[in-house]
Amino acid sequence: MNKRLTAIIAFAIFIAAPIGAGAQTPPTQTLVTWQAETYAPESFSGKIMPTSDSAITVGVDLIDFGKRVDLSPYKVYWYLDEKFYQGAPGLSRIRFTAPHFIGETAVKVRVLIVDYKSGVGKTVNIPLVVPEVVIQSSNPGLAASAVPFTLQAYPYFFNVQSAFDLNYSWKLRGSVVGTENSITITNEMAGDGRVARLELTLNNPLRPIERITQGVNIFR
Repeated sequence: MNKRLTAIIAFAIFIAAPIGAGAQTPPTQTLVTWQAETYAPESFSGKIMPTSDSAITVGVDLIDFGKRVDLSPYKVYWYLDEKFYQGAPGLSRIRFTAPHFIGETAVKVRVLIVDYKSGVGKTVNIPLVVPEVVIQSSNPGLAASAVPFTLQAYPYFFNVQSAFDLNYSWKLRGSVVGTENSITITNEMAGDGRVARLELTLNNPLRPIERITQGVNIFR
């Protein structure tokens, strides 16, 4: 073998070695997932968020050299905000109620698999949010000249099973003009002023803390 060919082979081995090493599967991965039991429209493709007093399910999977580990023989301990919550062999899922709060905060969840190898674990912070409502219109410009048009309310992250479990109150100039999740704006409702302020108050009748008001302007 001539010197030129030997140098090319040596260079190829030198380049390939770090690439192969970088592609190796991490030896142990602790994967924690969570799911909140709050309401969101079926069209919503994002992460459904928990709120005050909502139920949350958290799970753990252990991957070792690309293979899922059967956790049934191993002790799995769970902690919420640094306090022990539950522990048992193979306890890969827990369900708990988010703390009662006003505003936005987070709950800290830690899982430890104490007798797998030298022990593995992971900590995640699950954000807790306040419920929201989005008002969408068949008339994007909200111009009174385009009446009649419909406004639709889409609630997010309330502790309910359905949007119809909530109370809706649409107010125009201080008077209630609708109590459903949608409302049709007519010429009479729009009035003669340059701007009419329409406000929606949305609340959960079973949880007074879950209440939000959102408003839109209707323009002449």
